[in-house]
Parts: sequence; C-alpha cells; structure tokens
Amino acid sequence: MPNESLTERVSRPAAELRRAYGQFATGVCIVSSRALPDTGVPFAITVNSFATVSLAPPMISWCVQKDSTSYPLWLDTNEFAVSILNSRQSALCEQFAIRGNHLIEDRASFRDSALGNPIVREALATFDCKVHDVHDAGDHSIIVADVVDFASDERHAPLTYFRGAIDA
Repeated sequence: MPNESLTERVSRPAAELRRAYGQFATGVCIVSSRALPDTGVPFAITVNSFATVSLAPPMISWCVQKDSTSYPLWLDTNEFAVSILNSRQSALCEQFAIRGNHLIEDRASFRDSALGNPIVREALATFDCKVHDVHDAGDHSIIVADVVDFASDERHAPLTYFRGAIDA
C-alpha cells in the first residue's frame, strides 16, 4: 500500500516545495575552477547547497543542477575551489547566479589557490578541492570532494540566502 504522505507530497506543486525549502537560511558560495583546455577561461557558479561532509578525512559537498548551462564543465573538472561569500559580495553572487554567465572574464575579484583555482578575495572561507565522487540525485548531481587546502577570515558577516532572496 503506498505511503499516503508520499502520495500527497508528490501531487503538490513544486512552487510549494520550493517555498518550504526556502525557510532554511543558507550561506552563499562561489564554486570555481581553472580553465579547461578547450575553453581557456576559468568558470564559476553561485551555490547555496554547500555542506561539510567529514573532518577526517576533510571532505565537502555541493550540488549542481543538471540543466545548468555549466553542468558539463563540472563533470569534466577534477579540481575546484569553494569561496564562502561575505555580506558585501552580493554583486559577485548575483553575477554567477545568472543562467549562462559562468565564465570568469574579469579576475579582479579572484586570486589563484594553491591548485590554481580562482578563489574569491575576502571570502569568509575558501576550500581548494579535488573531486572524490559524483552522485546522481534527482534533477541535481552531488559532487563530493576532498579538501586539500583551506583558509578562513572572520572579519565580515556572511551573505545568506533565505526565502528565495539574498540577505546581506
């Protein structure tokens, strides 16, 4: 016999589920990677799906939507950096949240990590990572990575995402 709550949940509009998910405030990150050989330009995406996975060994994860224009790039890279944004970095957040706008043309807001990935200057924390595994998860893929280097800066407040909007 089917679970009644599952049946009810599946038949409700996706907009209702999105609003419910939006009740959870999250930090905002830029995930970026150095240029792939065929593009010649580094790329980035704004995400709020970042999560810590493990302290020993150090691991993180984040999710990328399968219909994102940059989705194939993330499947082709083995390394990337995560920059947790501060409250003054909403313009940068919005820049890489625009569909199809994932190439880092202007490097002024970035510096190179130890692995050569672009990381956001003055980010609250940065993590230089190597892909460990990619998992299929509905309309997203979960990218799990090993942290090979990190830094932290506690001078600023975080940029957050709540109820479908950026909250600086």
